[in-house]
Amino acid sequence: MDHPYQQFHSIPSNGIAAIRTRFDEKTAQYFILWNEIQLAFKDAQCVADGSALVPFMIGDDLKELIPRRIEYHPGIVLQVIQQTHTPNSVDSVCQTAPACIDALRKVDVSPLAARLPRTLHRYQEAEETPHDRTADIGSELQNLSDLTSSIMDAISTSAVSLSDSGATLQRGSHLLSPVKAPPGNGLALRSTLATTLQHGFHPYSRSKVAPSKSAAVTGFATEALRDQSVATQVVQLYGSYVDAELSGNALQAEQLKSALSQRFNISPAGLQLTDIVLLQMLQTQNQILTRQALLQNSVQSLITQSYELHEYPIPRLFIVLPKPKRRLDRFKPTTQFKLYFLCECGEHTMTAGTRIPHEMHLAKHEGYDVDQPNRFFEKYGSYLLKIMKALRFGVMIAGVVIPPLLHVAEGISNIEKIIGVAAKELGSLMDETIRYIKDHERDSNEYIDATSSGIELNMLEALEGADLRELESFLSINDKGRVLGNLYRIVTQEGHVKWVCMDHYRENYGQISMQRLRDVVESNHGSFGRDDSLVKISLDTSTLAKQFYNALVKTRGVSALEITFHWAPTMNDLKTLASALATANISDLSLTRSFFCGPAPDFINNGCRYDPILQLMGNTRIRSIELHQFGFLKHISSSSIQATSQLKELHLSLEPFPTSKASRSLLTKLLRNCPSLTTLRISSDDMSRGFGFFKSKSYAFQKLETLTMRVARNIQLHVKLLHGKIQCARMCIASLDYLSADDKALALNGAMTELNFEGEFVKAPSSGPELSDLLRNNQALTKLSLYYSGLHPDVVNQIINERKECLSRNDTSSLQEVEMTFHMGKPERRYSGLKMSLMFHDNSNVPAISSVFEYWDTDVSLEDLTEMLKGYSWTIRTAELECYTEDDVVLLLYKGMQEKGSRLTYLYLNPRSLTRTGVEYMNEIVKISENLEIYLDFFESPYCNILKEYDVEIVEACLQHFAPTLQGLKLGGNDSIEPVGVVLGECWTRLDVQKLEELSICMGGTIEGIDTLDIVKWVVSMAVAPPCTTGAVSQKQDDPLVSWRPLKSFKLHMNLCPEKWSMILEALDYSTLEGLDLSHSNFDVVELQILLDFIPANASLEIDLRDTLVNQSADIDKAISRFRMKAPDVIVLMD
Repeated sequence: MDHPYQQFHSIPSNGIAAIRTRFDEKTAQYFILWNEIQLAFKDAQCVADGSALVPFMIGDDLKELIPRRIEYHPGIVLQVIQQTHTPNSVDSVCQTAPACIDALRKVDVSPLAARLPRTLHRYQEAEETPHDRTADIGSELQNLSDLTSSIMDAISTSAVSLSDSGATLQRGSHLLSPVKAPPGNGLALRSTLATTLQHGFHPYSRSKVAPSKSAAVTGFATEALRDQSVATQVVQLYGSYVDAELSGNALQAEQLKSALSQRFNISPAGLQLTDIVLLQMLQTQNQILTRQALLQNSVQSLITQSYELHEYPIPRLFIVLPKPKRRLDRFKPTTQFKLYFLCECGEHTMTAGTRIPHEMHLAKHEGYDVDQPNRFFEKYGSYLLKIMKALRFGVMIAGVVIPPLLHVAEGISNIEKIIGVAAKELGSLMDETIRYIKDHERDSNEYIDATSSGIELNMLEALEGADLRELESFLSINDKGRVLGNLYRIVTQEGHVKWVCMDHYRENYGQISMQRLRDVVESNHGSFGRDDSLVKISLDTSTLAKQFYNALVKTRGVSALEITFHWAPTMNDLKTLASALATANISDLSLTRSFFCGPAPDFINNGCRYDPILQLMGNTRIRSIELHQFGFLKHISSSSIQATSQLKELHLSLEPFPTSKASRSLLTKLLRNCPSLTTLRISSDDMSRGFGFFKSKSYAFQKLETLTMRVARNIQLHVKLLHGKIQCARMCIASLDYLSADDKALALNGAMTELNFEGEFVKAPSSGPELSDLLRNNQALTKLSLYYSGLHPDVVNQIINERKECLSRNDTSSLQEVEMTFHMGKPERRYSGLKMSLMFHDNSNVPAISSVFEYWDTDVSLEDLTEMLKGYSWTIRTAELECYTEDDVVLLLYKGMQEKGSRLTYLYLNPRSLTRTGVEYMNEIVKISENLEIYLDFFESPYCNILKEYDVEIVEACLQHFAPTLQGLKLGGNDSIEPVGVVLGECWTRLDVQKLEELSICMGGTIEGIDTLDIVKWVVSMAVAPPCTTGAVSQKQDDPLVSWRPLKSFKLHMNLCPEKWSMILEALDYSTLEGLDLSHSNFDVVELQILLDFIPANASLEIDLRDTLVNQSADIDKAISRFRMKAPDVIVLMD
């Protein structure tokens, strides 16, 4: 059997390793040997789970088991604390902790202990200090320094005692560690500590180019964090020991006492309460020093940010290309150029779950004409030449090689749109610019060697602020809003300024702004859509609404907004909304007024209260507006209606539908002032009156394509228009009994071209007269969909006879298609039944009949089933027979098909309830069915309430009979493993199932009793491609060695080791694979890299990685980015 792996994370080396567990059959426990941990992590001292030590396992005699071992912790990454070789190492702390405690016990710590919680609270609050609060950071540094001094005052008084004992405390990696005491008294100790604290940081000095982060500060914080964990362990371990003693848990107390003695050489009996306070003081000192380092980094980031915001007011990376020439000028020297800015995206723009590439690319802008090219190249030629060559031949950033601009997938798709030339011509245009610059350069030593393997773009000297601002004077700029190159400025965590396109800007625009918006939305019981571009929110007061609007306008990534007002908004409230959306990025807007909010208080504005919504309709960004429960037409003024050229979709609530001449004129004027409207949705209580109004006015709406009227959820009317004329009118209703008299007349009197009854056609026992009237009075009807509960064989004959009479009277009939669903079983469960389709071609009296038979439950009357299958089994083209299908059902199918023939082309079968007799009858059906596709399902669904397990004999019979025509196979389940064992025992080869195209293995992890290596070997044999798909076809197509079909769909839900994953991923034929489902498995980034190695660049498939370990990896963004670079047509589904 496969053993799980335990993951370990080392401190301080930050390495991660997985060690295979062992299994103790006596205790039924998984464990890891201590010597194996020491082999993986040199100088390992102990193992921790967060701040708690993981003890060695003990036996019934309370003694450690030999060899030493620790218990398996599933789903947890344990920390391995290693010995360091510095004077302040973990070993040093462990060995001399008693000496420190004995000396520190003499110190009166009560004043400091009282102050400690308050100061720590201030320290914890400082964790949220934002980058833009320089003054607060300076104040916090002073507060932390004060607390450190207080701690040092208390500790240094113990120096004399420590000196007498031959040991002292010195400032090392920010933890007090024992070393040999120097000559002198304890005052030297305080002086040393004070000096260390005073000079532990190196203040940054301002320079022309922003300074980089201090490596010393980073190391300082790392060492402090590591040693802080040791102090934490001592404190928490002792606290657990005290709790165990007080609770009377002698066994746990003894284990903790032993751990204290072995790890830290401390006797719990000698410890006192002051010892814990002193240890907490040491721990707090480390936290303070760590915080000082982090705050110092924040100061550095602020300095960098302030510098670059001033120096880089516009984008600083760009290329220059020759303008396209006219045919007559193509042989003349280039004299006209255009400048194109670059999007500075990269790792700093990557966010969790990103779905777009992050390589530097051309900004999505048509570029700018360069005025005075000679002067331009004299000033910027040297700088531009370096950029051009870097992006022409490849660039290296932070040691990562970025492909040339021509090879960036995101750039290639936009080059032709932006520049106006084919992508393949970009290289020659860049070369032409490079030659032009070289002709104007005197000092050739500045040239970059084009043959070098990579150019470090970070090494290019940036333009100074003055030169960069002067760049605008050389450009012909006509942009409205002054957004150069459609690029937007962001600031990275290190304080560096970058200019990125809107796609990357949306992902990174001030994460603080997005978080503020998220806080406001969540506090108002709102939610975000899947990609954060949609916000749904309920607002209770105008004050809360203003807070939300203020946060919204600062976040450009939201494009769709749904607001529910739980108070009656006044005219001023709506003006505030319109003003906010004028600067926001909203394109789809939905406004709902709650039923319970009552009348608005501004009675004086009653007739024009919603005029600001008319102003919203004129917003050039908004393309779609939905207004629910507003009584809109009653509260707008005709004079405020203005033309809106951009509005494409409009949804209005008109309840009741306007009947007066004035209200209808107002509605007509409103719609006529929306000339670009393509979709109109109306919620109303009178469908017939609304349809009559729009039918009479349709000529006025030349661009309107879709009109939808909704009375209730199950009563809707959909109208398709073209150039102001109705092309199709489809009514969807549950039953005629639900319609009003006027709406019922609309459905039955010839106005509809399609009728769809989603529920019972009529509630009355007999539907004959109703159906006859419907068919006779709707001569324009082309499609009819009916639903019946139970079997009604007379309905089919009635429809055929009515159409015959229509043809005899009119020589023609519009009816082309009738769909009928006959549901069997309980009314609330629509799982079993017959879906029948009648297709009438031209003026033929005989329809083409085809059916789909579904059998999913046991509540079907055998009498009804016998009558239906006897009369219509010959029409069945698709049969889906789930695990409840018994022999009687198969026998009825066989008898009906034997008498009138079989049209069956697709069979889905789960044979769990069949006997050998039922399988034999199914085999007879297969024999009389031509071109039949068979999908066998041996999966044991958790929703199946059949207690019977698969009979091995039945599984063998199915495989024996159906293997030659089998196209789909599903194996797996919860408990029983018989189907899997039989399949493996049959020793199938790919030649036995030559037509297999879909394979699913769903084990849900590791199944005891089956060696996963056997499954993997069998899967590899099924997945391997025929020789003709991997090389030249040199054999005849009927040769059995090359005639099997490669897989189109492969699903594997199992937990495998990397070696076994590699075997399967290498075997798959990606040239024909359309779907790869690896969800619900332990598939990780390691396996994703293996998949990336094997998958071809031209692959086109969908890969499902939801609910896998990939989604938990910190490197997922980089891995997916590499995946998209290699195979851009592959779709990867993630959580």
